[in-house]
Amino acid sequence: KSFLASSGINAEYGAQTFLGELYLKGHGIKPNTLLAKKLFLKAAQQNYPEALFHLGNMYFEGTIIDKRDYAQALGYYQRAATLGHLGALYKMGQMNKLGLGTVSYCPNAFKLLKKVLERGYISHFTKEAYNYYRNGNEEMALIAYERASDMGLELAQSNVAWLYEEKKNYSLALGFYRDAAELESAEAHLKLGDFYYYGLGTTSNLEKAASYYLVSSELRNPQSTFNLGVMHQFGLGLPVDFHLAKRYYDMALEQSPDAYLPVTIALIGLSAHQLYENIPTQLWGYDWDTIAICVCVFLLIILGYVRQRFFVQR
Repeated sequence: KSFLASSGINAEYGAQTFLGELYLKGHGIKPNTLLAKKLFLKAAQQNYPEALFHLGNMYFEGTIIDKRDYAQALGYYQRAATLGHLGALYKMGQMNKLGLGTVSYCPNAFKLLKKVLERGYISHFTKEAYNYYRNGNEEMALIAYERASDMGLELAQSNVAWLYEEKKNYSLALGFYRDAAELESAEAHLKLGDFYYYGLGTTSNLEKAASYYLVSSELRNPQSTFNLGVMHQFGLGLPVDFHLAKRYYDMALEQSPDAYLPVTIALIGLSAHQLYENIPTQLWGYDWDTIAICVCVFLLIILGYVRQRFFVQR
């Protein structure tokens, strides 16, 4: 006790939290709720997740003021969950499910509890599968990932789909990507869009591809957002709409600053495309399509000559 107390004074927030638990529950010492709260608050100032979780519990159970304060409890649980505390994540899921401190919303509760499941007891299946894959045993990795996939683990479903895709077994990959997409995986929706766009494991369907890209874009996947821009620009499964195309290109850049170069090239291409579409095909009696082709051929000839003259001879 004396060691823990001295640790608390020296701001060892792990020890502070443990000492707070002892005072809260009265293990070996006289219970003291106020002192427990004080110790938890000191550790919480250092963003110690276990202390934040205990403060949430105190407000949830009404330990502090003899009255439950679900809003305060939820705030502490959210901070602890952000720092990776599974217990806090579980509490948030239950509160979203029951409408305690927030509006009852089952989809949010499902997402939170799903994270608990993925990070909890079944995560060892994915670790086992990854170890098999890292050691070059893809067949055992596939078996282990499929086992975790059957338990509803989105990461495992996506990995199984990818392994089957690598084996060119697109029909099986498609099924597992569908399973992952049902769990709101942005990457899985992107893959389904690609499969329907290129006709992998199914017949090509550009409209269906666009619908999957749209969902993935709403889940903030920049590649899907960029793809929607391309499809609107060229009328691939979607109506030709230059304004929407530019909007999607801009959104892709917002979602991923790393996409600066491809988005810039796409915007330049879009501007050229708009300019070309606005030029009449027949102007002052000339066929501008034919002229454009001739100019391009001429430039290619000049480029070939320059390359031959100044680079090859050297």
